[in-house]
Amino acid sequence: MFAARESGARYLLNVKRWYWVMDAGIVISFALVGSDVHTTSSQVSNIARITLPFLVALAIATVILAQWRSPLSLSVGLLTGLTTLAVGMALRNLVWSDGTPLVFVVVSGVWFIGLMSGWRLARIGVLRVRNRHS
Repeated sequence: MFAARESGARYLLNVKRWYWVMDAGIVISFALVGSDVHTTSSQVSNIARITLPFLVALAIATVILAQWRSPLSLSVGLLTGLTTLAVGMALRNLVWSDGTPLVFVVVSGVWFIGLMSGWRLARIGVLRVRNRHS
């Protein structure tokens, strides 16, 4: 049983291969939570309309920042969140013709920057604690 727990912990700590899933999940969760909080339609088409500009922005951020080199660094998380926010808002306006009210920009900025850097920061903390106890 201990071996299974150890391999599970090792798997969770080795998210380097899965960083893009974590970041994409943050973008998708933003649309899901937002549509639920605002009691708007939670149909797939509505979620896709909210999510798509930010997923495209996340892909652009991944390439611009060459995230695969150091996907778990805190600075990469901060810059990914910031780039996803800025490019996503631009795409919402220019391509999707959706508005970007100030409150939407602030909330999405807190969500993207906070969570994209937050999960990386949490991982760094877990590794530090784990290394102290090793």
